[in-house]
Amino acid sequence: MELSKLARGSPSTAAGVTPAPSPFVLLADTALVLLVLCLREFDRPGRGRDNKIKAAVWALRTLLTAMLTSEVTPLMPPAVGAVVWTMAVAVAAPGFWALFLYLNP
Repeated sequence: MELSKLARGSPSTAAGVTPAPSPFVLLADTALVLLVLCLREFDRPGRGRDNKIKAAVWALRTLLTAMLTSEVTPLMPPAVGAVVWTMAVAVAAPGFWALFLYLNP
Protein backbone atom coordinates (compact mmCIF):
# COMPACT_ATOMS: atom_id res chain seq x y z
CA MET A 1 0.00 0.00 0.00
CA GLU A 2 1.28 3.45 -0.79
CA LEU A 3 2.35 5.67 2.08
CA SER A 4 0.01 8.43 0.95
CA LYS A 5 -2.97 6.06 1.26
CA LEU A 6 -1.83 5.06 4.72
CA ALA A 7 -1.61 8.69 5.80
CA ARG A 8 -5.08 9.56 4.48
CA GLY A 9 -6.80 6.37 5.58
CA SER A 10 -8.79 4.10 3.33
CA PRO A 11 -12.34 4.93 2.24
CA SER A 12 -13.70 1.89 4.07
CA THR A 13 -12.20 3.17 7.33
CA ALA A 14 -13.76 6.60 6.78
CA ALA A 15 -17.16 4.96 6.22
CA GLY A 16 -16.90 3.15 9.54
CA VAL A 17 -16.24 -0.28 8.02
CA THR A 18 -13.29 -2.09 9.53
CA PRO A 19 -11.18 -3.67 6.79
CA ALA A 20 -10.21 -7.32 7.14
CA PRO A 21 -6.58 -7.96 8.07
CA SER A 22 -4.34 -8.97 5.20
CA PRO A 23 -2.96 -12.49 4.92
CA PHE A 24 0.51 -11.04 5.56
CA VAL A 25 -0.58 -9.63 8.92
CA LEU A 26 -2.31 -12.87 9.90
CA LEU A 27 0.72 -14.97 8.98
CA ALA A 28 3.16 -12.60 10.69
CA ASP A 29 1.07 -12.52 13.87
CA THR A 30 0.72 -16.31 13.89
CA ALA A 31 4.46 -16.78 13.34
CA LEU A 32 5.24 -14.30 16.12
CA VAL A 33 2.94 -16.06 18.60
CA LEU A 34 4.43 -19.43 17.68
CA LEU A 35 7.94 -18.01 18.06
CA VAL A 36 7.17 -16.74 21.55
CA LEU A 37 5.71 -20.12 22.54
CA CYS A 38 8.75 -21.95 21.12
CA LEU A 39 11.13 -19.59 22.92
CA ARG A 40 9.31 -20.28 26.19
CA GLU A 41 9.77 -23.99 25.58
CA PHE A 42 13.41 -23.45 24.57
CA ASP A 43 14.14 -21.62 27.83
CA ARG A 44 12.64 -24.37 29.99
CA PRO A 45 15.24 -26.51 31.72
CA GLY A 46 15.48 -30.10 30.59
CA ARG A 47 13.77 -31.09 27.38
CA GLY A 48 13.47 -27.56 25.99
CA ARG A 49 16.83 -27.67 24.24
CA ASP A 50 16.13 -30.50 21.82
CA ASN A 51 16.69 -30.07 18.09
CA LYS A 52 12.98 -29.85 17.22
CA ILE A 53 12.53 -26.73 19.33
CA LYS A 54 15.77 -25.25 18.00
CA ALA A 55 14.64 -25.90 14.43
CA ALA A 56 11.25 -24.31 15.08
CA VAL A 57 12.83 -21.22 16.66
CA TRP A 58 15.26 -20.78 13.78
CA ALA A 59 12.63 -21.41 11.09
CA LEU A 60 10.12 -18.99 12.59
CA ARG A 61 12.76 -16.30 13.12
CA THR A 62 13.98 -16.72 9.56
CA LEU A 63 10.40 -16.69 8.23
CA LEU A 64 9.66 -13.41 10.01
CA THR A 65 12.90 -11.87 8.78
CA ALA A 66 12.17 -12.92 5.19
CA MET A 67 8.56 -11.76 5.36
CA LEU A 68 9.43 -8.33 6.67
CA THR A 69 12.31 -7.97 4.24
CA SER A 70 10.08 -8.88 1.30
CA GLU A 71 7.57 -6.23 2.37
CA VAL A 72 10.14 -3.47 2.79
CA THR A 73 12.44 -3.99 -0.19
CA PRO A 74 9.91 -3.12 -2.96
CA LEU A 75 9.75 0.39 -1.50
CA MET A 76 13.51 0.87 -1.93
CA PRO A 77 15.86 1.30 -4.85
CA PRO A 78 17.18 -2.09 -6.08
CA ALA A 79 20.70 -1.53 -4.71
CA VAL A 80 19.39 -0.75 -1.23
CA GLY A 81 17.02 -3.72 -1.43
CA ALA A 82 19.96 -5.98 -2.22
CA VAL A 83 21.77 -4.65 0.86
CA VAL A 84 18.70 -5.31 3.02
CA TRP A 85 18.41 -8.90 1.71
CA THR A 86 22.15 -9.39 2.36
CA MET A 87 21.65 -8.19 5.92
CA ALA A 88 18.70 -10.57 6.37
CA VAL A 89 20.85 -13.51 5.25
CA ALA A 90 23.67 -12.24 7.47
CA VAL A 91 21.28 -12.52 10.43
CA ALA A 92 19.80 -15.93 9.54
CA ALA A 93 23.06 -17.78 8.82
CA PRO A 94 24.78 -17.06 12.16
CA GLY A 95 21.53 -17.97 13.93
CA PHE A 96 21.66 -21.38 12.31
CA TRP A 97 25.31 -21.74 13.28
CA ALA A 98 24.63 -20.69 16.88
CA LEU A 99 21.70 -23.08 17.34
CA PHE A 100 22.94 -26.18 15.52
CA LEU A 101 26.65 -26.12 14.79
CA TYR A 102 28.25 -24.41 17.79
CA LEU A 103 29.26 -26.81 20.53
CA ASN A 104 28.84 -25.48 24.03
CA PRO A 105 31.97 -25.93 26.15
